[in-house]
Amino acid sequence: MPQKITAVIGSGDQSGTPIALMQQELARAKRKIRAINEDVLNSRGLTEDEADAAIEAGLIAADQKYWWLEDWQKRYRKAEEDIRKGCIQEFDSPEAFLNSLPS
Repeated sequence: MPQKITAVIGSGDQSGTPIALMQQELARAKRKIRAINEDVLNSRGLTEDEADAAIEAGLIAADQKYWWLEDWQKRYRKAEEDIRKGCIQEFDSPEAFLNSLPS
């Protein structure tokens, strides 16, 4: 076994080790993923580190990482709020949309 790994496994307090930190990130990611799946509008998104841990563990796909991040979740919540408030406009065609824009 490599000496570095042996030292980590054999030490008393491992809370600051890379393995322990990744486990903490993964535990937070699992809680947040569960919360998002249960109630996307009242949940917090993942941090970059949490998302990376979730990808490494196979909980989320790497190409979907953006969706799980807090920045994207915040925008998603705002869009859903706008829809609920009726702050949207529907168009019958792309041309109708373009014609609605100020010249």
